[in-house]
Amino acid sequence: MKPLIVIVTVVLATASCKKKETVPLPSGKNTFSCQIAGKAFTPHLDPILLTSRQPLRAYRTGTQGGFVLQAQDALNVLEIYLAATQGPGTYPVGYVRGPIPYAPNPDSYAGYTQYRGPQSGDDPYNPPAPTRYYTDGSNTGTVTFTRLDTVARIAGGTFEYTAREMTTGQTVRIKNGTFDVKF
Repeated sequence: MKPLIVIVTVVLATASCKKKETVPLPSGKNTFSCQIAGKAFTPHLDPILLTSRQPLRAYRTGTQGGFVLQAQDALNVLEIYLAATQGPGTYPVGYVRGPIPYAPNPDSYAGYTQYRGPQSGDDPYNPPAPTRYYTDGSNTGTVTFTRLDTVARIAGGTFEYTAREMTTGQTVRIKNGTFDVKF
């Protein structure tokens, strides 16, 4: 009977000793990725002589701990503006008080701007206007910080949102977003 108890105890002890999966904390690697309408997006801008173009920017703003995250390539710009952040956690993005996101004291919002590349027959001096999408009262999303360290100036986490073009009502879904940035 004693050997059976010992065997059962050993089996139960080893079966319950699973190693926990550890997800590394963001370390400020300046990485960013997401899917825009199902297509993979990572920020990238080709260098231009004597300029300092930044495909990925993050910074604090305002007096209430605002946080801005911008990522772009040649034809796409994503931006997330959080009016107040207090540390790790989930923050909603959605409604904008004014008619445009840059109105004084905007609420937290997210946007996506899509530029159309040059096409045959385009006037090179009058490029077509970009299509701008923003979150609103019914098209919302979230930003989740797994790390927001104001001393080390490192932020990282995930995001997703749906944004709407104001005149046509067309929406775009931004999902599977991840970021790990220094600000």
